[in-house]
Amino acid sequence: MLTRIARWAPGTTSGAEVIRHEYVEEVYLLEGELTDLTLQRTFRPGDYACRPPGMPHGPYTTGTGCVMLEIRYSAG
Repeated sequence: MLTRIARWAPGTTSGAEVIRHEYVEEVYLLEGELTDLTLQRTFRPGDYACRPPGMPHGPYTTGTGCVMLEIRYSAG
């Protein structure tokens, strides 16, 4: 299990690949904006996402920077 506050500086990009992982991931955006380049959707403070194992998401970019609460844990 991992719980953390993640801070991304303005101009940060997660890479060019769609992301998939083996764990559940919950993310709550606290500050700034985060754009999912595949969905072409921008998330703002108060937005929440819960991604089950294997769910495709990202890549991401942020022009303004952002702060998010991230929680990861196994599905079983």
